[in-house]
Amino acid sequence: MRVSSDLPTDAYRVTGAEDRLILEADRPLGLIAACGQVLRGSKFTKDGMVPTAHRGLTVPDCPSRGVYMANHFHNYYQMASIEEIEHYLEELSLWGLNTMHFFIPEINLPSRDHPDTIRHIERSVEVMKMAKALGWSVSTNVFVNQTFVNFPQDIASTPVPDPLVRHGNSGNIVCLSKPGGQEWMDADNRFYLSKLKELGVTLDAVRAWPYDEGGCGCEQCWPWGSNGYIRGAKRAFEIAREYFPNVKRELSTWTFDMPPVGEWEGLAESLKNEKWCDVILADSHEDFPRWPLEHGVPGGLPMISFPEISMWNLYPWGGYGATLYPFRLERLWKQTQGMLYGASIYSEGITEDLNKVAIAAFCEDWDNDCADVLRQYARYEIGCEREDDFVRLIRNIESQLTEKSPALADDTYALAKEIDTALPEWGRTGWRWRLIYLRALLDVSRVRDEDLNNSEICRKAMEEIVEICHCLKEDAHQDPYHERVCPPLKITE
Repeated sequence: MRVSSDLPTDAYRVTGAEDRLILEADRPLGLIAACGQVLRGSKFTKDGMVPTAHRGLTVPDCPSRGVYMANHFHNYYQMASIEEIEHYLEELSLWGLNTMHFFIPEINLPSRDHPDTIRHIERSVEVMKMAKALGWSVSTNVFVNQTFVNFPQDIASTPVPDPLVRHGNSGNIVCLSKPGGQEWMDADNRFYLSKLKELGVTLDAVRAWPYDEGGCGCEQCWPWGSNGYIRGAKRAFEIAREYFPNVKRELSTWTFDMPPVGEWEGLAESLKNEKWCDVILADSHEDFPRWPLEHGVPGGLPMISFPEISMWNLYPWGGYGATLYPFRLERLWKQTQGMLYGASIYSEGITEDLNKVAIAAFCEDWDNDCADVLRQYARYEIGCEREDDFVRLIRNIESQLTEKSPALADDTYALAKEIDTALPEWGRTGWRWRLIYLRALLDVSRVRDEDLNNSEICRKAMEEIVEICHCLKEDAHQDPYHERVCPPLKITE
């Protein structure tokens, strides 16, 4: 393996004969991705390794291949050890990811200077520094109008109009048009950013977020995305550059114009003469937003997507084991073909690991086929030689999100048991396969709308998920949001 400065950023090259492969990349992180390519393309038997036949230069189609590790609700990212998260980052690097977004769970932290807030910032810094050490870019949120639990109620926001129930009127939200509102948010940003700088983090980007949490429906702020949000995001970006002068400014447009109120048009107009941000982030709960596809990205800026891989059509998120809908993600990705600079995958933990990998593969090569990616995953991550059966298993599980079929659930669980018996010990007992297997098991009862707590086998399955994902640990029972990311397991005394 060697670093070659003549290669494009994050490109890698595989050359050599069967008995001696040569891996080259422009930096160590690219070499890790090259190793992943070689390992996934090779076969491992009791007699040794059959090296991949892949040779040539790989230049990722998307420069930014990231994951937003949502650090809240006492979920996996909040509760796993630093060492476990570091190991997971290394594994994701093998699939070519190179960017991490991380933030503190301000939604249930008391105040800026509360000891819990300081503790969360210090832990976030540890995670960010680990990512930087691997060669990843790191980013975090700035506060636009979301704040901590304890704030003056005389500056509270007005709930946003939400007839489609997409904006999510949740969190601790400030009105920027009320006296003292903007000043309160300025103080939040100065506190947070100064703390990050003091602790030695070098940020590559900061991100402003409009809704869930965020937004204000008062006359002075609405329509939020083309009015109050622009004011608040500009101000937050100004403060961010006081502390990190070269930081990229990412502007999310999550759930803009749902329903249409002129948010996309207003944003585009504001960027005509002033490029006050550097990247547009766009996506939605369902199909990709039509506006940028039909009119172009506001300001002609690079655009990254925000694939939601954790929550679609199944609640609690990850509560039944693996969250699996890679074929849906493939369909949505193809809607944006050729337009994206990259992706920032929304992740609640490790239950959607396979979905993450699918997006990583699409970012590397627009033409990657989902079924082929699943075959690689089966072979490399769990040692499954029955690759086509694995693809069928995932298709079956995904189909239960839109149309429940008890008969199919029974067949799928039977298939999972067949695959299980054929796996090597390391694959059969590893968390990736266990989460998939447990999902197939629990779906037998879930699709029949049965109470999982009335079945001993289902209770044991949920208990195993709790252990793998670090649910119900420490003070999680005091977190009103923890039930969103935890199996529906009733605790008996």
